[in-house]
Amino acid sequence: MSLIRLLILITALNLSGCSPEDQSTTSNAGFAGLGQDADGFQHAEPHQLLTFPTDHVAHPDYRIEWWYLTANLEDNDGDPLGLQWTLFRQALMPPSERPAPTPWAADQLWMAHMAISQGEQHQVAERFGRSHSQAPLEHATGQPSRRNL
Repeated sequence: MSLIRLLILITALNLSGCSPEDQSTTSNAGFAGLGQDADGFQHAEPHQLLTFPTDHVAHPDYRIEWWYLTANLEDNDGDPLGLQWTLFRQALMPPSERPAPTPWAADQLWMAHMAISQGEQHQVAERFGRSHSQAPLEHATGQPSRRNL
């Protein structure tokens, strides 16, 4: 009986020295990787000259950009109608690391949100897409200015 107690004691002591593997992971990447260094991407500069309508289209050499529209309208009865629409573009890698364009290669992610409110009613929708920066760009084009997802 004392041998069993000794084995139990040794087993208990061995197990007490074990600890579970740390399962938590922390990342400085932030939301959608935006906390990572932006090396390899162009950077917006404070005194950068903007040229419209040219600058209404996508700039694939920048890491992130978005188009935003809000409007306060009236319906046919004169009741107020609120509209909000946003299109986000997120580059997945700097231009120097991008793969060659193929039907499946994607180095840009797109996300669109839309909301319409009228009185107490509120309708929302969102869509997601992907593209390659060197492929024909369908999400944000210039003349005439067009955004879709």
